[in-house]
Amino acid sequence: MRQRDLGLMGLGLALVLAATPARGEIVLTAVQDASGVIISGSGSADTTDLSLLLTTTSPSGVYPGAGSLLTGPAGVDLDIDAYTGLATGPATLGGGDATASTSGSGDAFGAAVEFGISLLILPAGYTSLDPLQGTATIAGATFASLGLTPGTYTWTWGSGDHADSMVLTVVPEPSSLALAAIGVGCGLWTARRRRARAV
Repeated sequence: MRQRDLGLMGLGLALVLAATPARGEIVLTAVQDASGVIISGSGSADTTDLSLLLTTTSPSGVYPGAGSLLTGPAGVDLDIDAYTGLATGPATLGGGDATASTSGSGDAFGAAVEFGISLLILPAGYTSLDPLQGTATIAGATFASLGLTPGTYTWTWGSGDHADSMVLTVVPEPSSLALAAIGVGCGLWTARRRRARAV
């Protein structure tokens, strides 16, 4: 391909991307290691189809029994906005009580359930689609001690060009992942042997 053709292809791709509507998404991950449980996330949120319920304060941390988590600095009450209008959201993240983070950084964002209503939590004064990044660490904790159940939790809201989501993945500890991989490997090996015998 000639240099001119590559330039035109690049220009065409740039125009297509520029015409694509902006869309947010927040991705959070919770991992457990020797130091404790670390929740980290980043992304952005399209708040077009949401309604601001209230502005309040809250410490960062996790409350699995109430479907709540919040990233951000520890030891202070963070200024947050709570939005309603979520189409889906988990009622719980497990069965544990509220535990404040021992350290954290960045923006205050996450989710909560109040009176059976799923809420998206964002920094106070948040502007739709602004970038978000934050962490919350609970030193010395485990998923079991927090009552945090491993799995994937998804919150969705909006429609059309404003459809958006937040996804939290609570990653099982490495030993559980290794056992799961061994189980899948054994299952595939058994299926292959059965298939070979049938032939």
